Amino acid sequence: MKFLSYNILTSHHRNEKQQSIFEKEIKADCWFERKKLIFREIIKCDVAVLVEVTNLQYQSILLYLNKKGKNFKGKLNFKKGCTDGTAIIYDSTLYIEIGHLSKNLYEKFGTQIVMSLVLYDIKKENEIVVSGLHLKSGYANMEQRRSEEVLNANNFISKWLADNSRSHLSQIIAGDLNTEYKISPSSNYFSKVNEILESQFKFKNVFSEYKNQDCTHKYYPFITYNYYHPSIFDYIYIKHLKSSNLHIDKIETLIPNQHHGSDHLPVLCNLEF
Repeated sequence: MKFLSYNILTSHHRNEKQQSIFEKEIKADCWFERKKLIFREIIKCDVAVLVEVTNLQYQSILLYLNKKGKNFKGKLNFKKGCTDGTAIIYDSTLYIEIGHLSKNLYEKFGTQIVMSLVLYDIKKENEIVVSGLHLKSGYANMEQRRSEEVLNANNFISKWLADNSRSHLSQIIAGDLNTEYKISPSSNYFSKVNEILESQFKFKNVFSEYKNQDCTHKYYPFITYNYYHPSIFDYIYIKHLKSSNLHIDKIETLIPNQHHGSDHLPVLCNLEF
């Protein structure tokens, strides 16, 4: 499985030629001008977790992929009171959706959600659970909120799996967790989110196998976000799977720009049972 985790930056929800407030804030082009850069990354994968997705973006992504001969399907769940949300898309010639679940992660507000799809791998004849997360933004002061969200998400998923006799299944949790990874150039606090996923729920971070010889790179070994500060916010966590060929573009400039269509970089890797 070629798997992608990508925050694609929220577009205007009705007009692709009009900037959203989020695009204006970081001087990004409208969706019409930057979507080809996003398409270029998404077409590389078999399964993707996408965050900050409007329905306009979701439909245009599926339309593009299908025009290119890729028979993709998926689901989009909106954050409460918002025009964007989390999407999981997959190549339906390789996978069949056999289950779906979602939940608000912070009951007081409901703007953060977890969405999961149970996919059946046609070739391997195995089931796999793919979950998408977009945790609360904000620096170290929001880490306690994010830790509550990721704990609620995993407790919800674990209970659903146990109730349906599926606790043995391979799992992927991916998305924009808005928490700094320990090797991030902007990291100056302990990530409770990573600790919960790795120690309590026994997920493996695909970054742990990353090897890069280019120690001279400005943001060694990599970053996944670079507008207000260079950071590692975007993750792929796995359970009962092996990862290889992790790819994250090397950048030294602010994004988005003429080469990258979002303020986040796509995180791509190969996964296998």
